[in-house]
Amino acid sequence: MMEVKENKLGIYEASSIQRKIFTIRGAQIMLDRDLAELYQVKAIRLR
Repeated sequence: MMEVKENKLGIYEASSIQRKIFTIRGAQIMLDRDLAELYQVKAIRLR
């Protein structure tokens, strides 16, 4: 069974979020556009 996370903004499957996390030089990162989609804001608001 898939793990489902719920926050104030909606419900997300853990696997869909994990696919957006990359490891670069040993650090785990998420692109600003993916974070913006997750939090339902424009990417410019994250900078």
